[in-house]
Amino acid sequence: MLGFPVENGTYGGAALLAPGTYAVSYVNCSQYLNLKGDFARFRVGPDEIVNLGSLVIDFTRSPQFLQRTFTSRTKVEDLSEKAKASLTERSPVIFPKATKRYMTPNPATSGSQARAPEKRN
Repeated sequence: MLGFPVENGTYGGAALLAPGTYAVSYVNCSQYLNLKGDFARFRVGPDEIVNLGSLVIDFTRSPQFLQRTFTSRTKVEDLSEKAKASLTERSPVIFPKATKRYMTPNPATSGSQARAPEKRN
């Protein structure tokens, strides 16, 4: 829950998804922490194995302790070494084939500005 390594923990996860574009709008980390927001988006194509990276959420609790909504920043970074090792151990044939295509954090919460498309003459 607090971002500390857990002994004998499993790091990283995998899911089978239909091709499409997805949004990360709800994050659950144990029964004590549930965050709602527009955190990131990602795309999965047909027959793809994709490494989406790791979504990092810096959050602040609201003054009303029971209401836990996102009020801070997000970023996406490479998987930790423990996550890579755990995924390679659990999926030795599949994970090494994954293409790195990291999630795109929401520009409004990541501190980065989305680039405007270039005009062409």
